[in-house]
Amino acid sequence: MSNQLHRPLSKEFELELETTRRLLERVPTESLSWQPHARSMTLGRLASHVVEVVRYGSLVIESDRLDSARRTQGLLDLESTKAILERLEDYASGFSRALAGATDEDLLAPWSYCKGERVIFETRRVNALRTFVLNHLYHHRGQLTVYLRMVDVSLPQVYGPSADDERGY
Repeated sequence: MSNQLHRPLSKEFELELETTRRLLERVPTESLSWQPHARSMTLGRLASHVVEVVRYGSLVIESDRLDSARRTQGLLDLESTKAILERLEDYASGFSRALAGATDEDLLAPWSYCKGERVIFETRRVNALRTFVLNHLYHHRGQLTVYLRMVDVSLPQVYGPSADDERGY
C-alpha cells in the first residue's frame, strides 16, 4: 500500500499550525465574550471553532462521514486562551498522527458531510481534508485576524509582515 498522498498535506498543516498558534496566543481571555455584531460569533467562540476545525482533520480520516445533526459533543466554547491553546495542541497532534498513518487508499476513499439523511457533499477524503479542513481553517483564521484587530491586539506575521510587525512593509 502506498503512503504518499499525506506528505504534502502533512507539511502544509505543520507550517500553517505555527501561524494558527501565533494568532490564538494573542486572543485575550478578557475579550472572549466580545462580538462585532449580534449575528457574529464571539471572539471566544470563533477561536474555539478554529480549534474545532483542526479536530475535523482526524474525524475525516477516521470516519466515512460526519453528520452535523449527530454531534457527539457540543460546540466548543473554551473559557481561556490557555484552554484554547491546550485543545489546539491535542487536536493538532491527533490530526498529525491520523494523517501520518493514512494510506493512499484511505485518502482516496469516499467521505461525506451530512446533516441527518441529507448529504451536503461527498468527495474523496483527500479532497475533504483540503476543503473541509485546511481551507476552512484558513477562512476562520482570517476572520480571527479581523476580530483581533477590532479588539486592538497587534497581529503577528501571517504570510508576510503585518502592520504591527516591527519590520513593517
